[in-house]
Amino acid sequence: IYNIHKGWIVPCLYEEIIKETKQGYVVKQNGLKGIHGLIPCAYDDIILENSCAIVVKNNRIGVYKNGKEIIHPAYDKIECLLDYDEHYICNNIIYKTYLNDKVGVYKNDHKICTPIYDDFIINEKSHLIKLKGLYGIITDNNKIIEPQYESIKRLYPEFYAFFQSGKWGIIDES
Repeated sequence: IYNIHKGWIVPCLYEEIIKETKQGYVVKQNGLKGIHGLIPCAYDDIILENSCAIVVKNNRIGVYKNGKEIIHPAYDKIECLLDYDEHYICNNIIYKTYLNDKVGVYKNDHKICTPIYDDFIINEKSHLIKLKGLYGIITDNNKIIEPQYESIKRLYPEFYAFFQSGKWGIIDES
């Protein structure tokens, strides 16, 4: 693609220019897809979602963001969730990863836990993990309080109320 005022936008390097997106041009080289100048042609497919690209390689899914592969294509499915604070400002991008019917979590660009849980839920300023009908929590400091409670909810930044055996109690992050 050549622009008379700007020069080459996409040089003659590719087998195909598939489409233009907000992130750039999706291109194909040697049968693999990429985005010109942003993502190398190394993937079977690219799905643009929020501020990241879900990449597919050999039927496995990963995430490419800010010029690097932050989650290697190793999962069955990835959901990109936006985590808002009480002022509706997005503080975190949460990636819910699925492998063999289990769930793991990445927060922003960092792995929090591997897919060993039954579910992950964002609920009332809390990041809950569920396993065998019991709940745990991922704290703001990315510490995991393993699922062992019938219910758990955040009270204050470092304190949580939990329900177990018909009674409520309070725990802190430690």
